Amino acid sequence: MHGCGSDFVLNGKVPSVARPQYKRQCDQVLKRFDKFLHAPAPGVASLREAICTLEDKSVSAYIVGGLPRELAMHGPSISVRDVDVVVEQHDLTSTLKLLGNNQVGRTRFGGYRLLVDEFWRVDLWTVQSAWAFHKFPLLFQSANDLMSSTFFNLDAIGIALSNRIRPRHIIEHRFFDGLSRNLIDINFKPNPFPLVCGTRALIMADRYSFALSPGLASFVRDLYNVKGLNAFIEAQVSHYKRRVVPDSMLQLWLSYIRSNVYGTSPVYLPGTHQNQLGLFTPAA
Repeated sequence: MHGCGSDFVLNGKVPSVARPQYKRQCDQVLKRFDKFLHAPAPGVASLREAICTLEDKSVSAYIVGGLPRELAMHGPSISVRDVDVVVEQHDLTSTLKLLGNNQVGRTRFGGYRLLVDEFWRVDLWTVQSAWAFHKFPLLFQSANDLMSSTFFNLDAIGIALSNRIRPRHIIEHRFFDGLSRNLIDINFKPNPFPLVCGTRALIMADRYSFALSPGLASFVRDLYNVKGLNAFIEAQVSHYKRRVVPDSMLQLWLSYIRSNVYGTSPVYLPGTHQNQLGLFTPAA
C-alpha cells in the first residue's frame, strides 16, 4: 500500500531501542490511516490524492492534531474533517502549488487553510512557524521536537509521511503512555491560549472518560480561581465556535475540580469512569 511502513518513532526521536509494547500500536495506527484513506467516504479520494502527491514529491510532511489522535483512539471510522499538515521548509509556495492552491484563508500563526474537494479543510504550516518553535528556538529546533511541543500528551502523536529517505511512520511523545493510563496530562506547559487549553482539558476528559493528571487539574483549578466561569465559556465559544457543553456543566466540572485536587491523585470529572479503548492493557 502506498507509503505504508511499520517503522516508528518514539518521544520525537528515532529510538535506538524501541519499546515493544508500543510497536503494535504504531503499526495499528498506520494500518488504520491507510484504511481511512481508502474508505468510500465523501472527498476521501481527493484527500488521498493530496497526501500521495506530498509523498511522491518527497515533501517532508507530518499529519498532526485530531486526525492521528482519533485514528489511534477510535479507528478509521471517524468523523474528522480537519487535517493539520506541518512541513519542514521555510517557504510554503511550492507545497501550495502541489496541492492546487485551494486557499480559503490563513491560520492564526501564518499558515494557510486549504479546501480539498469542498469537504476537507487542510491547515498547512511550517515547523518553524509553530508557536513553541518561534517562542523557544533553542528548545525546539526541528521536526524531531514537534511532539514534545504540544500542550497535551493526547495531542502528541503524528504521522510522518513517506519520502525518498524514510517510510511512513509514527512520531509521538507520551501519547501512548497517556492512553495506557487513561490520563490527560500537560506535555509542554507554555501556551498562548491557556484558557482554551483548560477548556479542552475538560471536554476531552468528558469525551474520552479520562482523568486529568494532578498537574493538569491544578492548572485548570488555578485558571478558574483567577479567571472565573465566564472566561471558560468564552474560550469554549472562541475555540469550538459554539457551546459544546452547557454552561451549567462547565460550572459543575470546575467546581468539582476546585474541591477535588489532592496531591498526586488524578481527577475524574463527575459522571466519567475509567474506560478502556481496546488498544492497551491498563497500566499497573
